[in-house]
Amino acid sequence: MMLEMIHDLYRYNWWAHCRLLEAAKELTSSEVDRNLGGSFPTVRTTLLHMLWVELMFIRRWQGLSTADIAEPPLLDSVAAIQTTWEDLEKERTQFLT
Repeated sequence: MMLEMIHDLYRYNWWAHCRLLEAAKELTSSEVDRNLGGSFPTVRTTLLHMLWVELMFIRRWQGLSTADIAEPPLLDSVAAIQTTWEDLEKERTQFLT
């Protein structure tokens, strides 16, 4: 029962990330990079931070070092962020299975 709940939560997590990425793809480059203030001032830096944290979690779950990803990845478009996140989601799904 607990494992199925974990799978459900991560399916929901992925669904929510997909909605965010689809919305971000509708923005222009200047909107994605507009400084909105805060800790992560742009849409791009917010998405990259979220992706980075997810990358660190899967590494830690696998018992791997995170030393080589000490900072968020530098990806130049929402499409590149989405592709990287899709690869991560495949890896996470495989790990949870």
